[in-house]
Amino acid sequence: MARVVVATGYHQILDHLAQALHGHGHEVVGVLSAGGLPPMAAAVDRQGCPHFELPLIAGKLHIGRAMATDEAYATAVRGAMSGLAELQADFLVGWAIHVLPRFLLDSARHPINVHPSDLPRYRGGFPLEAQILNGDRKLYVTVHHTVPRIDAGAVLARSQPLKIKRSDTMTRLLGRSLPVGAGLVAGVLTHWDRLAPVQPPAVEEDLPHAWGIRRATDATGRVRNHGILGRLRIEWGIDSARDIARAARAFDMIGGPFTNCGSHLFRITHAQTLESSVTAEPGQVFAVEEGTVDVQARDAVVRLTGRFADDEGRIAPGERFVSTEPIARLMPFPNAER
Repeated sequence: MARVVVATGYHQILDHLAQALHGHGHEVVGVLSAGGLPPMAAAVDRQGCPHFELPLIAGKLHIGRAMATDEAYATAVRGAMSGLAELQADFLVGWAIHVLPRFLLDSARHPINVHPSDLPRYRGGFPLEAQILNGDRKLYVTVHHTVPRIDAGAVLARSQPLKIKRSDTMTRLLGRSLPVGAGLVAGVLTHWDRLAPVQPPAVEEDLPHAWGIRRATDATGRVRNHGILGRLRIEWGIDSARDIARAARAFDMIGGPFTNCGSHLFRITHAQTLESSVTAEPGQVFAVEEGTVDVQARDAVVRLTGRFADDEGRIAPGERFVSTEPIARLMPFPNAER
């Protein structure tokens, strides 16, 4: 029997992991979470074990780097985590958690992590969203050693591929991956001393990443922000109808991608291509029905299903969507703009 600390920010993940671990005779002796939402507290109560909550700084996913630049924050983190090492856990199992500093990883004999991609493809914090946005058709779940370099540890187990349907959203993919990842972890712990080697996948030279924010220099020498979170805001002169539809599926869990009509925010929950034609400026509205808006995208007319974020938002045929709201105002990441 293994003594396990589960580190996650999702109560659904904790529930699935705990069920699979208990089914293989292992014990959840503690839970490490990021933030204290009521569903997580209730899930921890069901386990009847100590709960350690990481204090967070908005926009900081790397706990160690935040600690290095903020002494008061570092003291708060160490205080909140002071009892973790006393559990003497055999395994620290991470899944959808902030990047943890070394002293937390060392609180258990074996730190491992669950990642929903065929590593090393799609390392980083938004792998499900990235695979939908890139149009991938297969999803793998992997379990790997946790090392200081993010999602770079040796892969211990890889699932069979799950089909990514053209209608799949991030929420649906997460739901399908939960029992797969939980079962994979339980098997890894049970067979820890006799795990078979995992053959690494063939990867392309330009390895797909899943970072929310990435700075890069374009052909003109201008430094721009790129990455998955940059796709949250629809850029009508850049995004195709397919891009918009994929973004609606990828970001469904956080309300969908957005655009603006004047000062009003419009969140897109679904997008469907009507016809492949360009007869107007990108963003121009052709028709408005109850719950839907027909708009000119870069390459086609797209029918949007969505809603304004406030009761004052309105749009009529002939008007235009123009995205002006900074992404950082919706998501606490100051460098997330496209």
